[in-house]
Amino acid sequence: MSWYHDAVSFCDSRLEVRSSFLTASTSTVGGTNMRMPWFQLAEAYLTARLLASPTFHRAVQALQKRVHRLRHGTPPEEMGGTNVDRSGPGFLDLFKDELRDQLKGGNRKQ
Repeated sequence: MSWYHDAVSFCDSRLEVRSSFLTASTSTVGGTNMRMPWFQLAEAYLTARLLASPTFHRAVQALQKRVHRLRHGTPPEEMGGTNVDRSGPGFLDLFKDELRDQLKGGNRKQ
């Protein structure tokens, strides 16, 4: 699943860019970052929770699947095989009709 690792690395790179932007935009006094440490802690905690969440990964996977389908069309393995459209009544419908006809004692279809 290389697309999955690409998506995670893309998210990581976006976080690195955002974090470097925030660090560069804050003032420093004597080499000490003046940004509030609780904000950095909260940001790191929330980012770790988001990246560890199975729900987040399912959402990213569904989004990637939609984008892939838009760019490349529906995969051939989903277009045929056992996913054939039915054109008429199914076996159970025909079986029920036959039982009904036999119980009524009606005419048999030839």
